[in-house]
Amino acid sequence: MQSHETMIQDMPFPRFLLLAVLICFSQVCFSQQYHSVVVIRVHDGDTITAQSKTGNRFQVRLSGIDAPELKQQYGIESRDALIAMLKNETPTLDCFKTDRYQRKVCRIFTSAGTDVPLEMITTGNAWWFEKYLSDQTKDEQERYSAAEKDARHQRLGLWSSPSAAAPWDWRAAQKRN
Repeated sequence: MQSHETMIQDMPFPRFLLLAVLICFSQVCFSQQYHSVVVIRVHDGDTITAQSKTGNRFQVRLSGIDAPELKQQYGIESRDALIAMLKNETPTLDCFKTDRYQRKVCRIFTSAGTDVPLEMITTGNAWWFEKYLSDQTKDEQERYSAAEKDARHQRLGLWSSPSAAAPWDWRAAQKRN
């Protein structure tokens, strides 16, 4: 007769379950809310440094968008739009993962409930970052996609320039040079 320990080791399901739990805690299920954070710095149109009520400072990547790099056409304008949006604000962050640069990836809402990344798209200050659409709910995907189409149609912000390059294309070109 096998011992209880041996029987468990021979079963593939518990190992799979353990792996799923570890993955869940490492990234997929990571969810942390910060209410009324202080924005210390706006780096560009999609990255900020925030400070929680407990005094912890951390970098935040706005989820669902990619904004022009500062050296890219419309980069400064995009950053300035985010500064204006967050000025005198104590936003709420809903952080759900950490990116490869150790930034928390978060949904950000103003005290009035405005979805900040969506507003950046709506005003023509960022692209909807479809590469990470799996991070969004179906409703968010629809709203972000519609906002980008509308901003393009109205030629708002970066869409006023026919030569506006997507940040992911611009970064790839910089690596080649």
